[in-house]
Amino acid sequence: MLHASARALIASLFLLSACSKGASSQSSSPPSAPASTAAESDDIDKNETPLPTYPHLVKANMLSVPNPNTGCVEYMSSTNDQLSDAVAWYRSKLGGAKETPFKGDYQGVDFTVNGTDHVMVFTLGNTGTSITMMHATTGKSCGRGDGRPG
Repeated sequence: MLHASARALIASLFLLSACSKGASSQSSSPPSAPASTAAESDDIDKNETPLPTYPHLVKANMLSVPNPNTGCVEYMSSTNDQLSDAVAWYRSKLGGAKETPFKGDYQGVDFTVNGTDHVMVFTLGNTGTSITMMHATTGKSCGRGDGRPG
């Protein structure tokens, strides 16, 4: 059985791969631009977590049923923006969050919020930027996106 955070990473990579098929290049728009198209797209589920939604999403899926192993709900999304833009945006929105760099085949940052929630902003190769949010509904940590305990 896969650890919940490993399941979230796999689901994010699957979502990202579907998004990247239509993307010919990464956007160079700044992360502070208005997010007028995100709410209008059928490919963008509403984020039902209290964590901030990145404004330039191209695809998103809300898993509103809590994972039975962790009690966490998950919001998986992707953007064509550069990893550095998405990380900078989350740094500005999640002041005080603990940052842990990903190690392995993918690169990015896991932001731990309030000791339980996680916002993972990462890339795998040149496929675009994925953002996975895990919100604890039970007060227990959701774990980290690289498969290690939170």
